[in-house]
Amino acid sequence: MGMESAELAMGGKAGAKAPRDWGRRLRQGVRSLLAPVLPLDVSPARALLNDAQFALFCRMRRAEQQHALRVHATVQEQAEETPLELARAALLHDIGKIRCPLSVLGKTWAVLLEDWRPRASNQWPSPERVAFWQRPQYVMSQHPAWGAELAEEAGLDERTCWLIAEHQTPLPRWHPHPDGTLLQRLQAADRQQ
Repeated sequence: MGMESAELAMGGKAGAKAPRDWGRRLRQGVRSLLAPVLPLDVSPARALLNDAQFALFCRMRRAEQQHALRVHATVQEQAEETPLELARAALLHDIGKIRCPLSVLGKTWAVLLEDWRPRASNQWPSPERVAFWQRPQYVMSQHPAWGAELAEEAGLDERTCWLIAEHQTPLPRWHPHPDGTLLQRLQAADRQQ
């Protein structure tokens, strides 16, 4: 996928912060609430992950598993070829959330706080001093790094771990990186789902 195609898939210029799509956020919330009754086919994850990695995938909440499977499907649809590292990162990009699971309400609060007070949502004292109302945003900001650690412990390669660690990092930072296009694909798929 060329840079222009990746930019279009993201809905704009590379690195530009996409405006909040409340309709998409509402769909995500409804999917999360309906997760217990929505079908779940984990066969793509089972096919691509080893036993330790699949065990991590299974530790995610059902709604996060469904989201990861949709991100994976979207990444596969973006181009004729999808590197194995990108496919695995799509399945495990939110794995860090298992360290500190959030309710639907907590995730909603994190999104709202990020929109209303973006600077305040990313300023953290030491982890043990995070106020209860900051906890959801703290988890959302830290889960990529936690996920990369868990992925590395499960034997995933450096490239996959990097994609997981950076899946929420603004693209301009990684634009010239050799795997910047893969990161763009992962971020675009994550935003769509």
